[in-house]
Amino acid sequence: MLASKSGSCRAVAVLLDRETGLCGADGTTALMLAAQNGKTDCVRLLAEREGGMEDGSGGTALWYAVQGQREECCGVLERVAGEKRELGCRCGGARDLFEAAERGCCGCCRRTIGEAGGTRDGYEIQGWGKCNKVTALMVAAGCGKAGCVRMLAGKEAKMQDADGWTALMRAACMGRVDCVEILLDFEAGMQNSSGETALMLAAKENKKECVSALLEKEKDISDNEGHNARWHATGECCEMLAKLMPCTCKDLFDAA
Repeated sequence: MLASKSGSCRAVAVLLDRETGLCGADGTTALMLAAQNGKTDCVRLLAEREGGMEDGSGGTALWYAVQGQREECCGVLERVAGEKRELGCRCGGARDLFEAAERGCCGCCRRTIGEAGGTRDGYEIQGWGKCNKVTALMVAAGCGKAGCVRMLAGKEAKMQDADGWTALMRAACMGRVDCVEILLDFEAGMQNSSGETALMLAAKENKKECVSALLEKEKDISDNEGHNARWHATGECCEMLAKLMPCTCKDLFDAA
């Protein structure tokens, strides 16, 4: 395996009969390491014997080649080993629905859609760090992957993470207006554990386009402390909502 990683074709050829098919602790093969590191000649030697094998997470040598942007290795694996990128897949084959959602690969999302509805703890979402009870839809929405959001909305909309956040809230907070528009009819009006809505979160992060998209459906909702989105607003959203929303009784009382 070390020989394939370093690109030593002579050593690979000597060890071919003795070590073909052996895997590392995580399921990686010599072919995967060669593909990942762009060692095309080693890939040619190993492709027929180890092509199609999967690591512990379901990734093949082609997946490793695509991640490393090793196009020459990809070509060898497709021709010699018969590995194929999924129909409509531009990422080389995500290993599960969460990875497909994060990459925004609709082809892989379609292939793994049977996993929809599951949640994960300790999953690291772009911009948030590790979160609990996360869905693939939340991941796609937070990353702005509208195609995957559209595919997953009918299966995972209205699910909430450990803090009560929805996919719409994540999209709004990150300014993913295209995702907000998709999720609006599914999740508008929902509140997290603090009573915040997607509108409040968008206003807090000064995401004007998202605020405009959410305003009509969520402008009359207050959080657990009695504050509406105007109170939460920062930056240009302060001025924007001051013209469009009244202060709540709670806000007037606090100001006094």
